[in-house]
Amino acid sequence: DAFHIEEGGIAGLLRGVAAGETLCDQRFQVRRADGSLRHVLIDANGSWRERKLTHCRFYVRDITPRVDLEREVLTIAEREQERIGHELHDDLCQQLTAIEFMSESVAGRIAGRDPRVACELREISGLLRSANRQTREIARGLSLHAVLHRGGLAAALKDFAHQIRKVYHCRCRFTNRTDVVIVDPLL
Repeated sequence: DAFHIEEGGIAGLLRGVAAGETLCDQRFQVRRADGSLRHVLIDANGSWRERKLTHCRFYVRDITPRVDLEREVLTIAEREQERIGHELHDDLCQQLTAIEFMSESVAGRIAGRDPRVACELREISGLLRSANRQTREIARGLSLHAVLHRGGLAAALKDFAHQIRKVYHCRCRFTNRTDVVIVDPLL
């Protein structure tokens, strides 16, 4: 099968072989004659005689099915992660909030009769509030990939720094000087 590698890629392979390197698992995208894009791994080395390169050997393995499967697995994992994040946020957090309010309500009703029990109920409310906050942070972390896809790596890192500040009450700031574009996280 005929295929074409981007010009800089093949030049890098040839430079490596010419320098006497044995190259293993060099990943490239190649375009076949029919226009389809394939993912390949290339191994290359050279044969030398009297300090002159006499032969080059290239071994090309098509890993497109593996890359497609990796992409599919990643997509499924991201969807499942987001689903779990939504369930934590929409279900568990609501239940924790309801229990916290019930605890506060009972504490208010019992405060005059038994202040010690009312105090314990307010402590329980505080623990529930903390658990709710932590659950929301976990849910947010599970949905972080959505931020990554919406706003890119810089937005995701800025959001992550914000979460670090909130959760750990410390200074954390993200700054970037150049935009980083991730076209395909598997490449």
